[in-house]
Amino acid sequence: MMQGAGEEDPEKKEFGSKIVAIRDVLRKIHAESDDSSIIFIQFASIVESMRKALEKVGIKAFVLEGNVGTRTRILEQFKQTPKSVLLLSLEHSPSGT
Repeated sequence: MMQGAGEEDPEKKEFGSKIVAIRDVLRKIHAESDDSSIIFIQFASIVESMRKALEKVGIKAFVLEGNVGTRTRILEQFKQTPKSVLLLSLEHSPSGT
């Protein structure tokens, strides 16, 4: 699952080592259960990179954005999708809404 010490993960160049590390932790969680996860991201500019990195390895990622109706639909989809991830930008929603 994790790359060996001598092997370089090619996605580190594309997404960065921190995003790849989070991706690897999520893969481990999903290998052991059907649990979903919520990730709080400080900067909105990182949300799309995180979504792409997760979806590249088959992890469905939802981004909470838009008006109330859109956010409600996104939350319902997240709740109904096992092993999914909800990405929340603290920059766009500092109050957690």
